[in-house]
Amino acid sequence: MRIEGEPFEPLDVTLPDVLDAATSGGFIDGGREIPYGDLAARARRLANWLVSEGVESGDRVAVLGSNRVETVVAHYGAARAGAIVVPLSTRAAPAELLRVLEHAEVSIAFAEEEFRDHRFIEVLESLNPRLPSLRTIASLDGLDDLAPVEAVTLPDVTASDPALLIYTSGTTGAPKGCLHAHRSYVSSAAVTCRLKALTLDDRIIASVPFFNAFGIVNCVLEGLHSGASIVVQPAFDPADTLPLIEQQRVTVLLGTPTMWIRLLEHPDFRRRDLSSLRTGTMAGAPAPPEIVARWRELGCDLMLIYGLSEATSILANGRPTPGIDVEISEDGELLARGYNQMLCYFRNDGATRDCVRGDWIRTGDLAELTDEGTARILGRLDDMLIVGGFNVQPAEIENAIRQHNGVADAAVFGLPDDDLGEVPVAWVIRRSRESPDEAGLVAACRERLARYKVPRAIRFVDEFPLTANGKVQRYRMRQTMLQETV
Repeated sequence: MRIEGEPFEPLDVTLPDVLDAATSGGFIDGGREIPYGDLAARARRLANWLVSEGVESGDRVAVLGSNRVETVVAHYGAARAGAIVVPLSTRAAPAELLRVLEHAEVSIAFAEEEFRDHRFIEVLESLNPRLPSLRTIASLDGLDDLAPVEAVTLPDVTASDPALLIYTSGTTGAPKGCLHAHRSYVSSAAVTCRLKALTLDDRIIASVPFFNAFGIVNCVLEGLHSGASIVVQPAFDPADTLPLIEQQRVTVLLGTPTMWIRLLEHPDFRRRDLSSLRTGTMAGAPAPPEIVARWRELGCDLMLIYGLSEATSILANGRPTPGIDVEISEDGELLARGYNQMLCYFRNDGATRDCVRGDWIRTGDLAELTDEGTARILGRLDDMLIVGGFNVQPAEIENAIRQHNGVADAAVFGLPDDDLGEVPVAWVIRRSRESPDEAGLVAACRERLARYKVPRAIRFVDEFPLTANGKVQRYRMRQTMLQETV
C-alpha cells in the first residue's frame, strides 16, 4: 500500500544561501526589529571568527540558547563556516547535555549566559573537564564582541554537506543523533511554505524551541523562505503567547497538540483578539480531532504535519508532502522515502541499519489508509498495547476520554496484568471549571469503547511528563506507577 507525493525537485542550496536571499522581513525580538539582512551580516562575521579559531568543515559546533536572534546567528554562522550545528535543549539536565556533547565530540559551544533559572555558561564550564574535544565556550550574549577578524577564506559548502545534528527527544529511551544535510531542511521548509501559502505579509510566532527540527524548519526557515516576519517568544507560555498574537497581529501559529490545548484552556483565551490567525501547524504528536475542530471553527485553518527528527515533514493533513512517498508495511508500520531523510544516526551504524532500509526509512509508527486515500497515524509501534491478545492503540482511548467536557487532556499507557498480559491505564488533566471523577470517565469510555480498551485505572494529574519538545513521555508515567507497586 503506497501513496506517492506530488513531484518536487529538492533545492540545491544551503542554509546560508537561504538567509542571504531573504531580502525582506526580519525578526521581532522583544523591543528589537532585526532585518534578515542584518542577521546575515552578523552570521558572516561569526563564520570568519570560527574559521580563524580553527573550525574545519564537519566539526561540530553546539548552540545552547533560548528562542532569540543570537541563537539563529550562531546556527547560520556555524553552517557558513562548514561546521555541523548541534542544537542543545535548554531544558536538558547537565548529565543529558554531557551525553550529547561527548557523543557529538563538540569542539566549540555557544551558550546563553543566563535564561530563567539556568546559567548555561557555568554549566558548560563545569562539564568541560570531562569533554576533551571541547576547546572553546563562547557567550551568545557577546557574539558581536568577539575579536574582529580580517576576511578569511570560508570553505565551499554544498547542499549535500552535513549541516545539522539533531538529537531525538527521548520519548522511548536514550536520544540518537540524526545527521541531516542542508538540502533536507531547506527543501522541507520550501514545501511547507508553499502548502501554507506564506507571503511577505505573514507573521509567524516562534514559540516552538529553536533546538528542535520543528522550530528550525517551520519557524525560522519558513520565515526566511517566504519573507514573513518572525515574532520571537523565548519559550512557550500561553500567558505570554496570547497577548503576543494580539499585539503583533500574528497570522501563523505553530505548536504541539499540548501547546494548542494549553492556549485554548488558558483563562485569557476568550478575552484576546486572535482574529489575525489564518493558519498554523500542529505537529509532534497525534492531533486530537476535537482540538483541531475547535481551532478551525475559530478561523485558524491549521495544518496537521507529521514528521520525524529522522525525516522532517512526511505528511500534511494525511497526504505525503511533495517529493515524499509513503508505504504501509505488512505489519502496519509507515515507511517513507524522499529528499527529507537523515544521512544517518551519527556514530551509530547499527541503529542506522535498523532504521534505513534502502531508500526507505522506518518511522516506528503504525498507520492505516483511509477511504479518502490519506494515511492515518494510529500511534507508536512501541506504544501499542496487547490486551488479552487484542492490539490497542493509546490514541483511540485518549480520544474517547477527551470527548468528556471536563477533560483537558489524556495520556494512556499499559501496565502488566497477570490475566490479560497488560491493561490500559490513563492519566488525565481536568479542565479547571469541571471535575469529572474516575467512575464517570470509566462509564463514558464503556459507551464508546470495547470492554478490553476501557482503562482499568485513571489518575488525575496537573501535568504530564514531557520531553523538551513537548511530547508526552508515557514510559515515565509507567515507571512511576510500577515503582509505586513495588
